[in-house]
Amino acid sequence: QTPTLQYTFLKTCYNYFLGHVPENIKLETIYKTSKDNTIPSGDDHYAPFIKSLVSVKKLKSHKEAKSPLVIIMCVSARRSVSILKNLSSLKIPILKLFAKHMNYAEQGKLLSKGCGICVGTPGRLLKLLEDEALSLHKTQMIVLDGWADTKGFTVCTLRDTAVDLMKFLETGARIQNRLKIGFH
Repeated sequence: QTPTLQYTFLKTCYNYFLGHVPENIKLETIYKTSKDNTIPSGDDHYAPFIKSLVSVKKLKSHKEAKSPLVIIMCVSARRSVSILKNLSSLKIPILKLFAKHMNYAEQGKLLSKGCGICVGTPGRLLKLLEDEALSLHKTQMIVLDGWADTKGFTVCTLRDTAVDLMKFLETGARIQNRLKIGFH
């Protein structure tokens, strides 16, 4: 999909779930892949997709407290685990930020040590952001997972996750004006 289509989709989700589109979410916010970047979507292609965003060397060396370089937002904890399995080929530490894995305080402590990538659900990520356990000051990219569950819902369309996702993106774009949103 083109950035224009992705932006239109995001605007539609905002209007549906929150009744407005924030001013700080613009077409320029959407990550534009180069024409020669032909990495297909799907579980098997998460590691190459992340490598196309940020070098593995940069991900390994990133130690900014509370602010990962890349955040991947998923529809559920199960989906997060599936992505984590695929990303294991990168051989870098990746934080798991969803409710079923560990308690909120432990996740805050791990974030304070710094990491290159975190994978989680919008509800947990929004709570960490609101409580300042997560910062977006050095975050470069938020990847919205496009996987659909058995009923056809994605992280952007499932009511349980969409509202928290929209609030997270709105807050993130206000904090970090260079923040990019990518779809995979």
